Amino acid sequence: MTFEKIKQIYLSRKKKEINHNFVNWKLKLQLNDTTKNIFYYLLSTDNDDDFLNVGDDISRDRIIVEYGEIDKAYIFRNIPESDKVKNFSKIFNDLKKLFNKWFKENKK
Repeated sequence: MTFEKIKQIYLSRKKKEINHNFVNWKLKLQLNDTTKNIFYYLLSTDNDDDFLNVGDDISRDRIIVEYGEIDKAYIFRNIPESDKVKNFSKIFNDLKKLFNKWFKENKK
């Protein structure tokens, strides 16, 4: 087995651990009244091209964001965008909307 193959196996396992942790933390947050409204965002460079394909070729990672426990993903590259998967440059507008909504709802 070459070093490159060992590295690929390690990175693959590490990525699965990270994905598993995302799901676990989101579920833990939802079960507590104090933390149930916390949003869970993913920021990624998408080195493995997991967010490039949609439709029949959609990856497991993109499915987790589009239909699962992660609220939104911001990717540091050009990807097909949706309401939940966006280019990183859109994070600032989304955060501005989120803060404005929060301040409006909590204004006394």
